[in-house]
Amino acid sequence: TADATWSARALIGKGMAFRNLKHYEDALSQYMQVVDLLPGSQYSEEALMAINSIYQTTGEPQKYIEYVEKNGLSVGKTAEEKEAVYFNTAEQIYIAGNYNQAVSFLQKYLSDYPYGNRRGDATFYLADSYRRLGEKEKAVECYASAGRYLKEGSFAESAALGYASLSYELERFAEAYEGYVRLGEIAQMPENIAAAKAGRLRSAAGARKWDDIITAADEIEVSDAAGALKREASFLKAKALLATSRREEAFAIYRELSTLTSTPEGAESAWMIVQDLYDRGRYSEAESRVYELSASFGSQSYWLARCFVTLADSFLAEGKTAQAKATLESIRDGYVSSGDADDVPGLVAARLSNLD
Repeated sequence: TADATWSARALIGKGMAFRNLKHYEDALSQYMQVVDLLPGSQYSEEALMAINSIYQTTGEPQKYIEYVEKNGLSVGKTAEEKEAVYFNTAEQIYIAGNYNQAVSFLQKYLSDYPYGNRRGDATFYLADSYRRLGEKEKAVECYASAGRYLKEGSFAESAALGYASLSYELERFAEAYEGYVRLGEIAQMPENIAAAKAGRLRSAAGARKWDDIITAADEIEVSDAAGALKREASFLKAKALLATSRREEAFAIYRELSTLTSTPEGAESAWMIVQDLYDRGRYSEAESRVYELSASFGSQSYWLARCFVTLADSFLAEGKTAQAKATLESIRDGYVSSGDADDVPGLVAARLSNLD
């Protein structure tokens, strides 16, 4: 009717005035009266758009969905518009960092629109929400699903990285390796290209995929990767070569790395060489090697201590019991253990016990 139309126009005008003043509750009241007064009309549509906009502005997009569903109203004119409203609402909740609520709305969107236009993005948001909530198992599953929908672009890269990195954290190394391979295939961003190379190397090591470790290490060696990563790659390659009975190649790398005893890889490589000399009965060479290297270990006290344990073993093998005992006692009295996982104190105690 004319009176209802006039009233609707007046209410919309008041709603606009309240919005301009940022009196959002008062504005919502005016617009909701329009919806009640002339449902289904152009005025009602205009009011609903304003209500949605206000809830977006106040960071409460879910309240628009709650309002229209509670009142049995249509979210959009077409199925596509309705889907867009549900997705946009879920997206805004996610962007705002309300991850528990985002999970609920994203799950509803994916349930209502399993073949929706934005299912890939929604699944990625769901995965990231789970990750931020500490639910790694669910996050990994969703990252995998997102990767099936998203074939390229930043979300596709992020989904592949999320799947690979979380799989690695969960010690699912074979899955992590496949994830990093996938990331390497699609990555365009430099940081993701680098992450794929490092991830392939480390996850292959975790899965004991010896040939894949060697391949990944060789690729890193000829890349522009940082020196620390190249050193790590060389060290893991040496381990893989040793595991596949390519001993000479492995120890060639260990010898090269052993000049860098201030690094974790260099320090362990030095111990590997000392231990190998001992294992082959070359005791005097093992002893000389320990003395040569002892001043250069820097902060790598664990591997320095392991070298001196091997030195004590060498003395024992030569019948030099007093020297062996003095070496072990020196380690016992001077070494600072890094924690329960540190095996040096136990190795020393066991040997001293056998000498008493």
